Order: sequence, then C-alpha cells, then structure tokens
Amino acid sequence: MVAGQVKRTMQDKLDNDSDLAKLGLTVVDVTLVHKAGNEYKGLATIRTPKGTERDVPVDVTADGDNILWETPPGAFLFAAQEQLENPPAAAPPLPGGVTTLRPTRGGMVYIVTKSGKTRCQISDYEIGCQAPFTHSPLVGSHRANGVKFSADGTLEWISGDLGDIPVVPIDYRTYRALSWTINASFDGTEFIHNSTGRRVFVSIDNVRVN
Repeated sequence: MVAGQVKRTMQDKLDNDSDLAKLGLTVVDVTLVHKAGNEYKGLATIRTPKGTERDVPVDVTADGDNILWETPPGAFLFAAQEQLENPPAAAPPLPGGVTTLRPTRGGMVYIVTKSGKTRCQISDYEIGCQAPFTHSPLVGSHRANGVKFSADGTLEWISGDLGDIPVVPIDYRTYRALSWTINASFDGTEFIHNSTGRRVFVSIDNVRVN
C-alpha cells in the first residue's frame, strides 16, 4: 500500500513539477523494504520517453495518514542528459587551450586552487569543495567548511574533511574535468556542468549559484 502511494505521488510530481515535467518520465514501479518504525527504503524504477529505465533510490516516511518520500539530489539527471545532444547555451563553447584534467582510477578529479586555500573533489554529477570560508553558515554546532554542488543546481553546506586527497594544482585558466568546465581566476573558481548548464562560483568570501 505504501509503495503504491509513493508511486502515485511521485508520478504526480514528475508530471507537474516545472523542471521535471519536461522530461516526460514515467514511474514504472516502486519497491520498498521496511527499515524501522515508519521508515522505508527502496527503489523507484523510472522510464524515459526513449525507453531507458533507471532505478532511483527512495527514502520514505509513512505515518498512516501522510507519506513523505525523498530521492537523492540529481536522481533524475540521467533523463535530462538523455535529452541533450549538445551542451545548452548556458554552457558556452570552450576556448582554445583548455586543459583536460584526467580522473583517478576511482573516476574522480581532485584539485587545489592556485592560492592553496580551496580543495575540491569532482565527479560527473557533483562537486565538493573545502575551504576556510569567511561567511559560511552553521551546520549543527560547527561552522561549515565545505560546500557540495550537484549538476541539478542543488547547493548544500557541509562540515567535514576531504582528507588526504591526491590534488592537482590548477592555475588561473580554463579546465575540463569529467562533465564540468572550470574557470579559475584570482577572484575564485567557477564550475559549470556541461550538460545541465548549472554553475556555481566558489571563493572563501563568496559562494553563489547561477
């Protein structure tokens, strides 16, 4: 019963959300496993107009009268990428002399800015940067020292440590790393996802999403 309600409400969101509706997604099935109390975990099988099916993780809370479900940031990004044959206008053509940063065996790219103050780890759909930010919010009882940005435009402040990652120093120039374009300058570093066009500017004094 819970799975059926999640399927109906998820389809309603996919049909009526201003960003998701244009993707034409169909919820094929929802499978849930009882976790504890009123909490469930499971998978939602999503089909695109081209017939591609992808299992999306879903967390559910159900109290008998109300149901809340949540998917990870960027869960439906695969559908947007399927629709895009070329980068959108929001991601301008790359200039000549762009340096490509090669991923590690684990499929990640790790960089440190020229100032040495900001370190970032980059995957196809997400960027996480750690720096001594001057105006970051509190996360719990600690001042946030990290920021996470997803290709769907989601920004999240976090508190943690990237650890001893194998960073590559970058200069003030343009780079390509996996699905991202990186414009590094004295003022800060801009990351642009080449499929969605979503971008974030990161410096120790200013973090903004465009």
